[in-house]
Amino acid sequence: MVSIIIPNFNKEKYIFDTLLSVMNQQYSDWECIIIDDQSTDQSFEKAKQFAKNDTRFVFLKRPISRIKGPSTCRNIGIENAKGEFIIFLDSDDLLAPFCLNNRLLQFEFFPKADFLVFQMERFLTNPITVLETKAKKITNGNELSFFLQNQSLWQVTAPIYKTIFLKKINGFNQELIKYEDIELASTAIFNAKTYEVFDNIDSYYRNDQDYKTRYSNQSEITLAIRYFIKLIDLFDDKIISNTTDLNLQNQFKSNILVAYKKLFVNAIMIRVDLYGLSNKIILDFFSKKKYLNLFQRVKYYFVHFILFKFYKIKGFGLFKLIKLIYK
Repeated sequence: MVSIIIPNFNKEKYIFDTLLSVMNQQYSDWECIIIDDQSTDQSFEKAKQFAKNDTRFVFLKRPISRIKGPSTCRNIGIENAKGEFIIFLDSDDLLAPFCLNNRLLQFEFFPKADFLVFQMERFLTNPITVLETKAKKITNGNELSFFLQNQSLWQVTAPIYKTIFLKKINGFNQELIKYEDIELASTAIFNAKTYEVFDNIDSYYRNDQDYKTRYSNQSEITLAIRYFIKLIDLFDDKIISNTTDLNLQNQFKSNILVAYKKLFVNAIMIRVDLYGLSNKIILDFFSKKKYLNLFQRVKYYFVHFILFKFYKIKGFGLFKLIKLIYK
């Protein structure tokens, strides 16, 4: 059995199509666990209608006593899952009709894998119908480096996990409001005995019309910086501290520094007044954990303690100089 876990919060506009894509699966041995995050619209009521016709749908509500957010809802789904395998599906995304068939077939070829990853087609309004194709393995072994650089190679629905493996790595970190998918993917890759990535598309990821503006406003940037500090602490605790190969450990540290430099250039240095303290916290963390060599420490602290003092002065190329130093 496959357990499909769907967190839902106020997705009244989309949830019917999402659940219909589950109901239309060619493979029939599944359960769909919908965990409502205390919605205030009619999305949960719409979802209930499916249970009247199909008992494979299970409806739960996040208890008020537990942290709000999709990570908690997904973990509640893991706790209640009866299937041998788990797929996470957001309440506005879709599965192709052959999705479960496609993924379980590959587990027959790779039975020792802890998880498998497939591709998603992005869409705004209506997805372009994808055809079922033979899966081709594209795993290259560098996936963890990309995730440590805060580059997401796949969305949350792309993998199918063995339930026992997800429970072993404790699912999602509920303290993360952002980067929770990055953290789970990194933890899964690091702890997996083996995993495989395939090139064929079998699901659809919805991009809202306001996708870019929604994730580029000031409040979202503030959250991104705040939770980046939590993310690198988790990376250090779960991955760096458990890597005995010093060369590999240094490689992982360098990957995390790539993520920091990108965040610094795109957000922190532009609003020193807002994010200067956060930058100091990050630099102190890297120094304490020996992520920085002497040259890097001198450069980054010079920017923080000296150049940041002149951020209000325009016209003498301060940002260009800082970008050059951080290059």
